[in-house]
Amino acid sequence: MTGAGVFCRASRGALRDAGGVDTAFADRWIALWNAHDVVGVCALFADEIVFRSHTAAVVVPESNGVIVGKAALEHYWHRAVERNESLQFELVTAYSCLGNLMVICYRNQRHEDRVEVLRFAGVLVVEGWAGRSK
Repeated sequence: MTGAGVFCRASRGALRDAGGVDTAFADRWIALWNAHDVVGVCALFADEIVFRSHTAAVVVPESNGVIVGKAALEHYWHRAVERNESLQFELVTAYSCLGNLMVICYRNQRHEDRVEVLRFAGVLVVEGWAGRSK
């Protein structure tokens, strides 16, 4: 898309845009997931996180796909990892957008393309959306 670089910048390494979101975050996020370090991943998120995911609706049906709070997020992700011990992610690319947003595009162990959209307040994620390519 022409002109997209004004709003988003793609990166496979450390890039800090004018708003301060460091896309090296994506590398840390991938490494923590690949180590199955749910506590480490959750440390990247604020206590008041709101996270929406189609997978959450399956893993934690009572959530209706909306996880509120870090404790609930940790519970969801522990259950998700327990259900999928072969979980591995490969970073495809990351976009730092509009100063406080990041889009992480990755491929899982089943070679399915996935995306996370994360909104930051300072260095912590306060809102997130998980999606899939199809």
